[in-house]
Amino acid sequence: MRVRTALGGAIAASVLVGLTACGGPRYHYVQNDDFGVYAKLPSSWTIHDEKQLFPELSAQELKDFHQSNWMRTFTGHGLKADKSLLFVGDSGEPVGMVKIQALTPEIREQISLASLRGFAALNDGSKDLMQDPNVKVVKDEPVSFKGGFHGVHTVFETPIPDGGGATAVVDSTALLNDNSTIMYVFKVTCTTKCYFETHKDEIAKAVDSWTIQEVRS
Repeated sequence: MRVRTALGGAIAASVLVGLTACGGPRYHYVQNDDFGVYAKLPSSWTIHDEKQLFPELSAQELKDFHQSNWMRTFTGHGLKADKSLLFVGDSGEPVGMVKIQALTPEIREQISLASLRGFAALNDGSKDLMQDPNVKVVKDEPVSFKGGFHGVHTVFETPIPDGGGATAVVDSTALLNDNSTIMYVFKVTCTTKCYFETHKDEIAKAVDSWTIQEVRS
C-alpha cells in the first residue's frame, strides 16, 4: 500500500471526551486509530480540524491535502483557530498541533535530526535551531516508541516576532516511522510565562500524553 493512499484513507479520526466523576468534561482525546496517534488535551482547549483551519479550500482541495496530511490543531481559552497555525505562540494561552505527514522521496533522502527539529518547530527542515543564536535550547532529547518510531523532543525559548523583546517557548516532538516515510509532529507553544508558570501543569500533562502506538494490519 502506498503511503499517499494510506493517509488519504485515514482522515476520519475521532475526538473523544473524558468525563469527571461529577459528569463534567475534563479532557479531549484526539486520536487517529489508523496511525496509532493519541493525545489528551484539557477540555478548556478547543480542537480544530482542517475544515475549520482552511475554510477557503474547496472539497477537492481538502481531499488533495488529505492525500499526504492529517492535522488537528488546538487553542487555549478564547483564541481563534488561526492562532493555532502560529509557529511561535505570542499569547498567554497555549496553541499547537498534532500532525501526520507523508514524506516525499526527496525529503526522505535529506532527513536528519536537525531537519526534524526544523519541521516540527517551524515547518521548515532547513532551519537548524541548534545553530540559531536567538534560540535558547531548554531540552533536546531522543524519543522512541515501539514499532521503530524514532525522533527528537526539543524545547526552546525564542523571541516573539514583533513582540517587543517578549519571548515564547516552543515544545515540539518530531518522529519518523521505521522506514522514514511518515513524519509525526506534536507541538505546543505560548509565551514564556504561559509555558513555565500559568499553564505549566496543563502543558506538561498534554506533552506527556502524546504517543504513537504500533498499528498491526
